[in-house]
Amino acid sequence: LTLAARYYARLLRSPAGEPGMAYARNRGWTDETIKQLGLGYSDGHLAEHLQEEDVSAEIAIKAGLLSRRDDGTLADVIPAGYLVYPHHRDKVVAYLSARAAFTGDKEKKARNLKAPKQLYWALHNRNTPLTVVEGQACANTVWQWGHNAAALCGTHLSEEDAEAMQAFPAVYLALDPDAEERIPTVAGELGPLTMIIGGIPARDINDWHVQKEGTPEKLDELRAKAK
Repeated sequence: LTLAARYYARLLRSPAGEPGMAYARNRGWTDETIKQLGLGYSDGHLAEHLQEEDVSAEIAIKAGLLSRRDDGTLADVIPAGYLVYPHHRDKVVAYLSARAAFTGDKEKKARNLKAPKQLYWALHNRNTPLTVVEGQACANTVWQWGHNAAALCGTHLSEEDAEAMQAFPAVYLALDPDAEERIPTVAGELGPLTMIIGGIPARDINDWHVQKEGTPEKLDELRAKAK
């Protein structure tokens, strides 16, 4: 997974990655954020790259990176044209997810590894509060604003995940407005000290940022009102 993440990250910073870089910048992220969080871009040629690096096809398939077509040839699970998010756990790449840089079609929007989903962490340190959001784009925005973030990515928290979050000095829950029905469940999993951020005046935190309405200071104001 680390080898694949490095390949995608190099590609994003190459001429071939310009569509992915444009997409990431349009989400309001600086080039430094893009670099520090290790974002990447897929060109549909990971299978060839792994073969050049002498990575066993069966190992890559087991990791969820590749699949076999009916004719036996290998195919990338993340096809060409996707921005790739590396999911780290203890500084090791544990999972990869991707979002289409070329279309808003919901059916083509997301492509993830053929493996169990993982949380997406975007951390500065473990000595300051954590803000828990729904998606990777929101986590990247919160990180760019100077805060620790973790994205649920549609997963249900495991006991291990909840314990990892509870280790931070404070935990704020800022789910998308259309996911409010999940708040009691997630807050219950995180524990009674979880503070719930409400009143985000947009579809989500990243959208708030893209609209040039959301700022670190405004997020701090909402955190101060969190209950």
